Amino acid sequence: LKEAGEAVEGNLARSQYDYSPDGTKLTFAGIQNDLTEETYDAGTAIQIYKADVRKIGGDESIRDIAKVSSLSAGLKRLPSISNNGEILFMSLGEGTDDNSGSALSEAETWTIHHIDEDGNVADLTKGAFPKWLNDDSFLFMKKDGLYRYTMGGRSDTGDTDMKTEDVEQSDEGTETLVVPSAGGSTITNMQISVSSDGRRFAWNSPDNGKVFIFEVDDWEAETIKPQPLMIVEANGFWPTLSPSGDMLALQEVDWENIETYPKPHVTFYDLNKFEKFQYDINLDEYWQNYMFINDWR
Repeated sequence: LKEAGEAVEGNLARSQYDYSPDGTKLTFAGIQNDLTEETYDAGTAIQIYKADVRKIGGDESIRDIAKVSSLSAGLKRLPSISNNGEILFMSLGEGTDDNSGSALSEAETWTIHHIDEDGNVADLTKGAFPKWLNDDSFLFMKKDGLYRYTMGGRSDTGDTDMKTEDVEQSDEGTETLVVPSAGGSTITNMQISVSSDGRRFAWNSPDNGKVFIFEVDDWEAETIKPQPLMIVEANGFWPTLSPSGDMLALQEVDWENIETYPKPHVTFYDLNKFEKFQYDINLDEYWQNYMFINDWR
């Protein structure tokens, strides 16, 4: 992204980026570094940007896709982009105290938004960490588990092995509970990763010291039942699947020293051999709270 910044007026603090499954498009949440006290507005500070990876460096390669100034405190987070260029992101609702414990821990304190190819923004649902499965549906977290959201008027959702009350209909789309939370609730130190073909997804639970990897052969099948593929025993954050879904990268910490010096490192797992690689990346000199594993290309 070093070169990509030249196509934007002002320098962008780039973080929380995401590639489309086919690797041709990119989105990220960014702030212009040249904002002053006079020009800074909490509502517009963080914006959602979109880039065509094939045109990086050109005048039209990267752009501020949507000015969503009505969203409080500029807390727009973790955009996800589909192959057709549509973007999902999460934000805190108006009137939410940015520093409140609930804002940082409860999935449904956040709202998931959709940006179409023309930059139009729509609210979809309450929840956190949306990740595209394909151009028609995405996974996200609600308080009672992991859900699939199918965009309205696009495709049939099929049935799941869940009870009928686990399916919620709306004008915008359909929400279906895919995996209930083992503890009965989700919090936002959990994250989701989806392989490029949508067949595998990872879901971490740092407080329980586990990362769950599931496999779904066909999301359009009559019955959708995710199969547990592997459980990684680790105090890990930012689980990230390789494009093929064969490997997992994880930011692990020393949980006993999490408040003082967590000794973060990136570890790798072979999901076909069900084993951990001996090689890892030592990040002892860095603070765990300010590091993200965003994507794998």
